Amino acid sequence: MRRLSHDLRPRVLDDLGLSSALEALCHNFSERTGIATHLEYAAFKARPKAEASTALYRVAREALNNVERHAGASSVSITLLSPKGRVQMIIEDDGKGFAGQSGMGGLGLRNMQERMAHFGGLLLIQTSPAGTRLQASLPKTASLPPAPLSEVA
Repeated sequence: MRRLSHDLRPRVLDDLGLSSALEALCHNFSERTGIATHLEYAAFKARPKAEASTALYRVAREALNNVERHAGASSVSITLLSPKGRVQMIIEDDGKGFAGQSGMGGLGLRNMQERMAHFGGLLLIQTSPAGTRLQASLPKTASLPPAPLSEVA
């Protein structure tokens, strides 16, 4: 029960932020599955709100679960960006894709889409026999306003 609760909202997400939580998620995923992971992120001008960070974390966790169960991938990468104050997360694997399979509209994908839609965001999915690419995008309204310089110092 404790592990389930931790998986829903890990403490590192609150303590150190989204990028650190994703680092831990990738490390644990790679250790457990043997699938190579790579995480890349840039500094955010405006941090995602706590609820938005949780949604992105859960999308990443579900995407990694799908890679483990279905993709037959040898590697996966997660890129976290902040173009023009928005938050964008791209997850790519080199697996077999799922075009034409009955899993295209599965519950996990629907949950990821709903998490993004809740914030006025979008989840785009591209899949082929060479792999799958998910792009989760959130609008500026899902981010905290930048802290004034006096608060940073």
